[in-house]
Amino acid sequence: MIAHRASARRWYGSTYAPTVSTPVFCPIIRAFAGRMNFMTTTPTTLLAALEATTMLEIDGLHAWDFSLGDELNVECMDGRERKVWRFSKAQVDAATFDESLQSWVINDGNADHRIICLDAFTPSDEDDSAQD
Repeated sequence: MIAHRASARRWYGSTYAPTVSTPVFCPIIRAFAGRMNFMTTTPTTLLAALEATTMLEIDGLHAWDFSLGDELNVECMDGRERKVWRFSKAQVDAATFDESLQSWVINDGNADHRIICLDAFTPSDEDDSAQD
């Protein structure tokens, strides 16, 4: 313990290391703090989760191109291969939430698929100079 204090005095001039306040080293977090959306509770249905999300992860692939109407359509690229999933309204309603993996399990009639709802950062069209 004494050797540690001696080395601390040699490097810092005292036994106390310098401290840095949070706003000094987190300017990016401060800048975007008002724009971040955190989901604090899990929606009770996949439909509710899809209405509040901006990006999906389906079977390990990120998909920002999805639409929800009479059916759920999800499209993404896996390398050079275009992948498309289509789920009916009844299949979306029948999806269950897996607490252990924090994902939704939905069946398209052939296989189970895992969907994770993500909230991606989307810039607004508004002028940011008014906020400064």
